[in-house]
Amino acid sequence: RRELSLLVNYFFSLFLFFFSPLYFSIIFIIFLVIPPLRSPSPFLLFVLSFLFLALTNFIYKMSRKTTPTTSTTSTPVPSPAGGQRSIQAMLQQEKETEKTVDLQMMMQMLQNIQGNVRNIQGKTDKIENMEKNIENIGKNTEDTGKKVE
Repeated sequence: RRELSLLVNYFFSLFLFFFSPLYFSIIFIIFLVIPPLRSPSPFLLFVLSFLFLALTNFIYKMSRKTTPTTSTTSTPVPSPAGGQRSIQAMLQQEKETEKTVDLQMMMQMLQNIQGNVRNIQGKTDKIENMEKNIENIGKNTEDTGKKVE
């Protein structure tokens, strides 16, 4: 009886391995091929296997993208109704948005560079003014020194 149970487990696990997603099958094989401490009845095993098969089949079908049949597919029109857009239009808009984002980033960088140039120009003007002031102070001290003599 135990051998029959293991054989049924083995065949169900093989069946599930070939007809369901791989990750569910591997988990199922691990739990079915390794004999439990107390072996359940074959009928219970059959019911549980069937339920597991139905569940994995449902999950597998829900995870797959189904394409509609040819009778239900509509031919693409240049201006789709209902606000729907074609993939090409969406890709074109995405490219345009990427271009605008790149241009905005470049403009921001240029504005930052212009701000830095203005800042540097202001600092150099201040330095030139300080040099002129120092020269004037030097001339004034020389003039005062001559007057004192």
